[in-house]
Amino acid sequence: MLKDKLIKLFIVLTFTLTGTTMTCVATKVVPFSSGNIAVPPSAPVSKTNVAAETSSGSGYSIQAMKAKINEIINPQKNKTELRETNSQSSSSSSNPSGSCGNSCFWKFNKSTKTLTISGKKEMDDYSQSESSDVSWYTYENEIESVTIENDITSIENEMFYNCSKLTSVTLDGDNSVQCFTSGSFPIDQITSITLGKNLTPRVNGDTFKTCENLTTVTLNDELALNKFTSLFPYTQITSVTLNNIDSIPGLAFQGCSSLQSINIPDSVTSIGTGAFQGCSSLQSIEIPDSVKFDGKDAFQGCRSLTSIKIPNSITAIGSSMFAGCKSLTSINIPNNITSIGDHAFYECSSLTSIEIPDTVEFIGNGTFAYSGLTSIEIPESVTSIGTATFKGCHSLTSIKIPNSVTSIGELAFLSCTSLASINIPNSVKSIEPEAFNKCTALSSVIFGNNIDYIGQGVFYACNNLTSVTVNNDYTVSQLSSLVCSDGILGAYTQIQKVILGNNVTAIDPEAFADCTNLTSIEIPKTVRFIGGEAFANCSSLSHVVYLGTADPGKNSTNVFDEHSKLANVTVTESYQDEVFCGKPVSKREIAVEIKIDDGVKVDEINTDDLIRIICETGIPEDAISIDVKTNDQNNVVSVLVYVNDRSTADKIVVQVNEKTKQCESTSESA
Repeated sequence: MLKDKLIKLFIVLTFTLTGTTMTCVATKVVPFSSGNIAVPPSAPVSKTNVAAETSSGSGYSIQAMKAKINEIINPQKNKTELRETNSQSSSSSSNPSGSCGNSCFWKFNKSTKTLTISGKKEMDDYSQSESSDVSWYTYENEIESVTIENDITSIENEMFYNCSKLTSVTLDGDNSVQCFTSGSFPIDQITSITLGKNLTPRVNGDTFKTCENLTTVTLNDELALNKFTSLFPYTQITSVTLNNIDSIPGLAFQGCSSLQSINIPDSVTSIGTGAFQGCSSLQSIEIPDSVKFDGKDAFQGCRSLTSIKIPNSITAIGSSMFAGCKSLTSINIPNNITSIGDHAFYECSSLTSIEIPDTVEFIGNGTFAYSGLTSIEIPESVTSIGTATFKGCHSLTSIKIPNSVTSIGELAFLSCTSLASINIPNSVKSIEPEAFNKCTALSSVIFGNNIDYIGQGVFYACNNLTSVTVNNDYTVSQLSSLVCSDGILGAYTQIQKVILGNNVTAIDPEAFADCTNLTSIEIPKTVRFIGGEAFANCSSLSHVVYLGTADPGKNSTNVFDEHSKLANVTVTESYQDEVFCGKPVSKREIAVEIKIDDGVKVDEINTDDLIRIICETGIPEDAISIDVKTNDQNNVVSVLVYVNDRSTADKIVVQVNEKTKQCESTSESA
C-alpha cells in the first residue's frame, strides 16, 4: 500500500515541480512524518523558488503540496476531516447537513428527527469503515426516520445500522435504488416502510424478512411490484396502504399473521400466487373488478377470513385459493366463473352452503374436502366429480348429482358420515374405488342404468347400508367389482336387501360374501350365471327369489354355504330344475285375481300399489315377487305373487277401480 502511495507521490512531485519556476530532478531523500521519500536524481532544488508560489498558477505552493501529499498518504483521514468540516460549518443551523458521496448530500431535521439523503448516484460505502467515519455519526442516536429521495442508486450495507432509534424508512418519489439489503438498516427496529415506484427486483424477500416489528407499509406511485417476490413475508404488518399500485406480487404478504384488513385499489390489475397466504388475522377483503387473476393459493390459511367479494373480472377460482379459511361462512360465486380448482375450499369448516352457478364446468380434486357443507347442488354444466372432492364433509346430509355427471372420482365422498342416501343418475358411467367409503349413515343407494365400472371398496365400511338397487346390465367381472367382499359392499356393511335390475346378467364368485346382515335378494330372470361362494357367510340370508327358468349356478360350488339360514329358494312355476344353486326350490304361489274392466291396460297397474295391498294381508314385503302377465292385446290376464314359507295367504283378490285405477284387495286362506 505504501509503495503505491510513494509512486503516486513521485508522479505528483514531478508534475508540480517541473515548471517555469521550479525544477526538481536532484536525488534526495526528504524526511516526512510517514517515512522517507526518494526523489529522482537531477539538479539541486532552488529554495527560493520552492518557497515562492508560481505567479503563472501552473504550480503548487509548499502549503498546497503538503496538503496534496497528506491526501495521498492518508485519504480516509482527510475525508473524515472534510466531513467534520462540512458538519461543523452547518452545525450552527438547526438542521445540520453534509456530503456523503461525490454527488450525494445529507440533511438532518432535528425537529422531526428525520435524516434525508438527496443527490444522484451512489453514496459512499461505509461497510469497511469505523462508525465514526459515517457522515452523520454525531446524530446517529437521534435519527428516528430516514428518507432516501431523488436519484440515489445505491444504499450500501450497514449504512444506517447504528441508528439506534431508527424506526421508519421511506424510499420516496422517483427513487431508483438498485441495491438495498437487509444490512442497510437496523431491521429489527423498523416499524414503518414506504416504497416509491422505481425500485428494482434487487429488493427481494430477504430484504424485509427479518423486520420483526414492521407494522405499517405504504406502497406508492405505480411501484412495479410484479417484479418482486415475497416482499414482506412473515412480518407483523397490521396496516398496508396501496397507492396507484398495479399489481401485488406472489407471496407479497405471506405469513403476515397480524394483518387484519387491506384495501385493494382499482389500480391493481393482478394478484400473484399466495399473495396473502397465511395471513391468519385477515378478516375481510374486497377485490375490485379491475383484478384479473386465478387466485392460486391467494388466501390459503387465512383462518379469520369471514367474507370476501369475488370480482366479476375473474373466470376461475384457483387451486387452494381459500384452503384453510376456517371462518369463511359464505361466499358468492359470480356467474362468470367457469372452474373451481383443486382444494379451493379445503378445510373451510364454517362454510355450510354454497351456490354454484351453471357457468361452472369443472370442479377439481378435494375442492370441498373437510368443509362444513350440509347440502350442495351440482349444476348441470359439470360433467365429473373429482378425486376426494367432498372427502371428510361430516355434515353433508344430501347432494344432488345432475344427469350430466359421467364419473365419480376416487374417495369422492369418503367419510361423509351424515350422508344418508344417494341417487346416482343414469348419466354416470364409472364410480372409482372407495368413492363412498366410511359413509356410516348411508342406508340406501340407487344406481343408474348406464354404469360401466364400479371400483373396489366403493361402499366399504358403510355400516348402515341396508339397500342397494342396481339397474344396469353388468358383466361377470363388473358385478364382481360391484359387490364382492373386496368390492363396493364389503364385510362391514349392514346391507339387508339387494334388488338387481332386469338387465343384470351375472353374479360373480364371492359377490355377496360376508354380507352377514343380508336377509333377502331378488334375482331377475336375466341372470344366467352365479359364481361359487357368491353368498358365502351370509348368515342372515333367509329369502331368495329367482324369476328365471334354469339354475344359473349349476356349475358353481358353495354358492350358499353352511352359514346360510336359507331353507329353499322361491322360483316361478316355469322353473325347470329341481334345485337352485344346491338349494331346494319352492314353487308355492299365491293366486291374485284381477277384477278390472277390459279397458284397463297393464301399464295402468301400479306395481307398488299391488305390493302395498299384498303386504296388508300379512305377507312381508321382502317375501314378495310379482309377475304381471298380459295377453296379446296388452290386457291384464293374471298377477302371480311368489312368497316364501312364512306366507299364510293362498289367494288375493285385487279389484282395480275403473275410474281411479286404484287397487283394493281381500285375501283368502286355503
